[in-house]
Amino acid sequence: MTKHNNMSRSWRRVAVNAQAWTPTAKEFAGAIARVQRDERERILRFRFIQDAKSSLVGRLLLRYLVQEELGVPNAEIELVREESGRPVLRCPEHVSQLRFNVSHAGSYVVMAADSEREIGVDVMDHRRPLHDDVERFFELMTTTFTPKEWDNIRRSDTHGTALLEFYRYWTLKESYIKAIGLGLRMDLQRLQFASDPRLSHAQDDLMAVVDGATCEVDGERLSDWTFEQCHLDPRHCVSVCVHRSPGSYRPQPFVIMDTAAVIDALAPLREDELDDPAVMGIFAQMKDKPQRQ
Repeated sequence: MTKHNNMSRSWRRVAVNAQAWTPTAKEFAGAIARVQRDERERILRFRFIQDAKSSLVGRLLLRYLVQEELGVPNAEIELVREESGRPVLRCPEHVSQLRFNVSHAGSYVVMAADSEREIGVDVMDHRRPLHDDVERFFELMTTTFTPKEWDNIRRSDTHGTALLEFYRYWTLKESYIKAIGLGLRMDLQRLQFASDPRLSHAQDDLMAVVDGATCEVDGERLSDWTFEQCHLDPRHCVSVCVHRSPGSYRPQPFVIMDTAAVIDALAPLREDELDDPAVMGIFAQMKDKPQRQ
């Protein structure tokens, strides 16, 4: 096996519409046989099919990244979770500089990677919340944003546009705290973002990437982080945060991949589980999630 010290590309941005994948119980069993046993057990505890598919595709996508970029076969890849829940690569050790992050919401699973710099990604489906009207939802989320951020979010004329702006700001904050490994342990009031206004016009070119968003932490502007924003489709917005100075690289658009292509590229870790009746039985008992508007 050829070993590589660096990725063939400095960064990767990949999105998969996991909900467009409609596996049979046997196909689901075959896919889950390609991830580690601890992840298999975690995924099988999900109640809803949509959650199980998103989680599984996320793990498959990370394994696909390591295999394709570093020439490491699936059987030699070991992923573990940090205390924050962020996945990291334990084995093989020679690729310890590889940084990656994954997120899923709505229909999509997204992955962003960098050859050596910290990186975070977050995607959101900006449809109306399932159980709350928009104003009630905003009231519940008051402490998520600073007064200035709320002014920018509420500047929109309609609830639908305001909700989209809410999630644009949400993905910016999430991408940063995921990149630094703190998760929701960080006080979000310490962060103040200004979204790139060019993104408002990106619906005409959905996947166009803008990188003009800025962030202040405790009142000090971050000068060595870049924030990328784009849409994947009219329902999903995504942000990527990478520890590279603005202008030091050219942000790349997301590449849309098919779930089946990711699965087919990875060899099973356990051949005897490709049609495991226990897995197929659990999958058959999973329910569909209530639909949002």
